[in-house]
Amino acid sequence: MGEPSGGDPAQCQARHPRVREFGITHLTMAVIEAGRPAPAFSLARFDGDPPFTQQDLHGGITVLVFYPFAFSPLCTDQLTVYEEVLEDFEARGVTLYGVSCDAVWSQRAFRDALGITIEQLSDF
Repeated sequence: MGEPSGGDPAQCQARHPRVREFGITHLTMAVIEAGRPAPAFSLARFDGDPPFTQQDLHGGITVLVFYPFAFSPLCTDQLTVYEEVLEDFEARGVTLYGVSCDAVWSQRAFRDALGITIEQLSDF
């Protein structure tokens, strides 16, 4: 895994109003290099299955599509486009998952409203 990168708190707060609003003083992001194993993680599934973990990534190519908020116009467009090309990804052995910080019940409603089949994972 790459080295975490952090920013000066004042610069972070100046660039990102929400950071200032929530009083966050430091942002850290770990960068995973291509081909390196993912760190341990666990994401909730709304269908009652066990959580999605790094163990679910083995055996094929996985694309995690991160989006910030269900039902927002941009996220709606984003997931609709991915659904339109889903068969192309699957034909190449790629599995897509949508990941957001929404609660699982919100993701279910979002998925049902859009009529998409991409499994949604919650980081709530």
